[in-house]
This record gives sequence, C-alpha cells and structure tokens, in this order.
Amino acid sequence: MRVLIIDDDAELLLSCGVSLAHDGHQPTGAMDAGLALATATKEPVDVILLNTKLGGAAPAWLLSALRRDGVTPSVPLVVYSADPSTGEELLARQLGADAYLGTPREEATLSSAIEFVASFGPSERAQRRTAAITRLASAQRHPSRN
Repeated sequence: MRVLIIDDDAELLLSCGVSLAHDGHQPTGAMDAGLALATATKEPVDVILLNTKLGGAAPAWLLSALRRDGVTPSVPLVVYSADPSTGEELLARQLGADAYLGTPREEATLSSAIEFVASFGPSERAQRRTAAITRLASAQRHPSRN
C-alpha cells in the first residue's frame, strides 16, 4: 500500500516509514500541512497517517481540508497522537478520521492498523466512524460509565 505519513517529527516520520517499508508498504513523508496537501493532490495514496501534534497549521484544519476539499475524500485516514484523549479522538473522528491510535511504537501495530482500516470500503468506514463518534460522545457525557 502507498502510505502518506504526515508528521513534523523527523525521527518519528523516519521510524514509521522504515517500519511500513519493512512490511512491504510504500511510505511517503510530509513534514508540514502544505507539503501534505500538495503530496496528497499529486500522488495517489492508499492510506494517510496523520500526527495530531503536527506543528504549524492545526492538524484539525489539515484533516478537515483532506476530507472536505475533496483532496482525499475516500482515502482511509488514520490519526495518531503521543498524548491520546477521548476529546481529541472525538474531534478527529468528527472531522473524518477512520481510526485513532496512540503513537505507534510497535511495527506490527502500525501496519495492522492501516491494513485493517484499508480493508473496509468508504461506506463501511463511515458507519464505523459514526459508531465511534456516538460511543466517544457518550463517554464524554457520562465519564463514570467507562
């Protein structure tokens, strides 16, 4: 699979790229929002991997732009964070993320996650995203039920 990795941390970008290449994927990296949009527009990809802590442009803006502006409306999009939270995951899902991970620390986790998300068609990913949004919104309203 062709995977666009968007992360401003060069070490993490390299680590994710090496891991994905080792598993037979074709990673491409972008270290900022502008390069990410340009790359996504020019080079078709099978999956996008976006770090929520991307510097410069807000990651929420980039996620929204990738989805709303028709650049990559149906490409599976996996968001990851070094500091995951229910609120951040809810926002990412509402903006179009198909999956949300803590920062991938193991090769198997990263490859498994993108392969799993890519195995679903756009309508099934949308259904799964809606279910996740409902679950996360409920968890925020009723934190004691978690």
